[in-house]
Amino acid sequence: MKKFLLILFLSLNLFSFEETFKKEVPLKDLENLRVVNVNGNIEISGEERDSILIEAIKRAERQSHLKNLEIIIGREGKELKIETKHTRSYFLGFLPVKMGGTVNYKIKAPKNLKLKIETVNGNVRVENISSFIEAESVNGDIWIKEASGKGAFETVNGEIKIEIKEENPELKIESVNGNIFLKSTKKINAKYYLEVVNGKIKIVPSLMEIKSSSPKEMEGILGNGVGKLHIETVNGDITIETGQEFSL
Repeated sequence: MKKFLLILFLSLNLFSFEETFKKEVPLKDLENLRVVNVNGNIEISGEERDSILIEAIKRAERQSHLKNLEIIIGREGKELKIETKHTRSYFLGFLPVKMGGTVNYKIKAPKNLKLKIETVNGNVRVENISSFIEAESVNGDIWIKEASGKGAFETVNGEIKIEIKEENPELKIESVNGNIFLKSTKKINAKYYLEVVNGKIKIVPSLMEIKSSSPKEMEGILGNGVGKLHIETVNGDITIETGQEFSL
């Protein structure tokens, strides 16, 4: 028990030095926002505003390592790119020093901006965005709330939860190891394709459940079939909650 508590204490205090970052960028004619991170979470909330407010917390195990966590903000055309760069320090001028660290972002943006979000180790959370959203994580969950219903979401190890308010969604959702949950507050018009390898497909409220230990596919049309739903996971469940019946 003492050994466990020591390991827990060390893990909680691994990145005990921190530094805050804050910058506001005027919207002007921006249409796209791209955020690229390595280690850390990304949270974006949409608002009625004419600027992008970027707040971040950098954490490292040493004070001197904080300077190696660079936040680079650049504009190219109608896209604003926010990127985390992990630069190296060198001992005696030539020996690379191993260092870690995290950067957690909280961003407030106009709700009609198109988003492209990438992180390797970290969660992605987006709320109240009415435009196209693309989000990727290798090790982390993706949570999308009050979204337009147009986007592409992918993670290798993590859960994906999406709540949409769009009648004609255009969604591609993929996970390797993790559950996928989709909830709609409206009836959906879409051609759908669902696939699991090791898991279940569950449709609420129709009480339909398809269990599978081998590849299982389910496809059909909801409403007039204008939109498109493509959802698949290898190890995990797919749950869809909507106010209408699905049929095999």
